[in-house]
Amino acid sequence: MANRISRVQCRLEDLDANALLLTSLLDIRWTCGFTGSNGLLVVGPESAQFVTDGRYTEQARAEVAGAEVHIAENGLSDLVDEEGLLKSFSKVAFQADSVSVARRDNLAETHDTVEWVPTTKVLTMQVASKDRTEVEQIRAAQSITESVFEAVVDFI
Repeated sequence: MANRISRVQCRLEDLDANALLLTSLLDIRWTCGFTGSNGLLVVGPESAQFVTDGRYTEQARAEVAGAEVHIAENGLSDLVDEEGLLKSFSKVAFQADSVSVARRDNLAETHDTVEWVPTTKVLTMQVASKDRTEVEQIRAAQSITESVFEAVVDFI
């Protein structure tokens, strides 16, 4: 997973930003491994910060790789503000296809020194590209599926 975060970090220059705010749960899962239903990930050039709420404390600590885990007592955006997770960035790309207008307006209001760069499908190519381990896992899953199908086909 740390390798995936570094792959996202390599995209920052292409995005013309010095940080990326990931809010799509699918992209968060691919990037750091978190499978819960509430979280955001701030990826900067040197580090990544994952934020979720208290329901996912143990899960986040067990699943998240390559990012520091922060647990929000109130809203996730409140913790981003309180911890200053965006204060060192002047230009932050965000996933316009997974951020509501209200949330974007709130971010712009609470981080008025940040230039917000809307992006779409920012990780599409990275997610589509599979490394050797992922290909092996896909092949193993296919093999298991074929074995199960052969075992149950007569019952259908």
